[in-house]
Amino acid sequence: MKNFLAMLHEMDCADMAQYSVANHHVNGLDYLCLHRSEKLTIKLYLMEKPENPNSGFLVNPHSHRYSFWSACLVGTLQHVRFAEDLTKADWMRMRYAPETRSGICDAYIGLTSKVERIHEGDHYFVTSDEIHTLKMYPGSGPLLLGLVQFSDVKEKSELYLPTEGRPTPEYPHSWTPTLIHTQALRDRCIDLLEAA
Repeated sequence: MKNFLAMLHEMDCADMAQYSVANHHVNGLDYLCLHRSEKLTIKLYLMEKPENPNSGFLVNPHSHRYSFWSACLVGTLQHVRFAEDLTKADWMRMRYAPETRSGICDAYIGLTSKVERIHEGDHYFVTSDEIHTLKMYPGSGPLLLGLVQFSDVKEKSELYLPTEGRPTPEYPHSWTPTLIHTQALRDRCIDLLEAA
């Protein structure tokens, strides 16, 4: 936690704004980038009012092109890991390109899940071949996650969408925050970390 707090105090907000995103994946999830390079990215995810708008999760189950380490700095959540179950077909697996928010369905499969309860101070590691998502405790107050992302090891990730309901992912309007918005995000993260 102290490392993230030190970076927030020392980083220039203009540098942070360059790669940060407001409304990242879902409404109200802001992503503050503290460092970005090909080999290592350090970021904070802030959600003031946690919700589960995607099939009962914050975002639909997915993999990443990279491995990462994440720490729960403020709040609580459920980290859910999945395994594919080829005997069922209630999820559509898409080979997904995050830059274009597009993908191609390549299989209909089932998913089995294992829930990990994550509390303030806990951390977890996810490899690029793992399927996971987060489940929020609605009404639980703000959530702040620190994340260290390693280099990409594959071109596309996988996104799993339920076969019933909305099989097309819906995304909020995301944007690069202004300098003033970035300063406000930084100050909010500092306040939360100093109060923890």
